[in-house]
Amino acid sequence: MGRVNSSISGLFLAATIELTADERKKLEALHREMVESEQSQTRAEHDWRDCKYQLVVDHLGNSATGGYSDVTLSTGKVVRIPAPWNGDLLFTNDFKSAFPLNF
Repeated sequence: MGRVNSSISGLFLAATIELTADERKKLEALHREMVESEQSQTRAEHDWRDCKYQLVVDHLGNSATGGYSDVTLSTGKVVRIPAPWNGDLLFTNDFKSAFPLNF
């Protein structure tokens, strides 16, 4: 897109570029790779979230009283996460211990 010298503010001239078959194939492959990467990242984020909540349930139980949040895992299972464990978790570098972020 190129700007045109005009007395009309914000007027743009659109231009097209004809792609070769090889360029189209390369762009299509890169687009597929990006979409698959985004889907993979989304799955990994859901798995990470589920894993963190399942760790809390496994170690603290699923019957919190007082401050808690009911969380639905991607499997459909609803778990009760006690405060302050219902937010993000911090892990030690060696992943031997976890702490609630707002502890």
